[in-house]
Amino acid sequence: MKKIKIVLLSLTISSFVACSSNDDTEDMVKECVTCDAYNPLEGPTVPEREICKGANGNAFIQGTDTTIEYNEYIEIQRRVTTCQ
Repeated sequence: MKKIKIVLLSLTISSFVACSSNDDTEDMVKECVTCDAYNPLEGPTVPEREICKGANGNAFIQGTDTTIEYNEYIEIQRRVTTCQ
């Protein structure tokens, strides 16, 4: 009987862990672009990075809110980088 209780407890705990939500991606909208800057003489001058639009309308880089509105941030990036 004791083994059955341990197994049931283990299964219950596993269910809670497996079903937990990923809060890191809830703020993200699936609208992303990849930006980088490349100079033929110097090579990459700005590392490639993915910029996504957050649910609040701000630009997010690697899950971090830039606190700058997405469209404004992309416009600034396009002046100095290539965004696709």
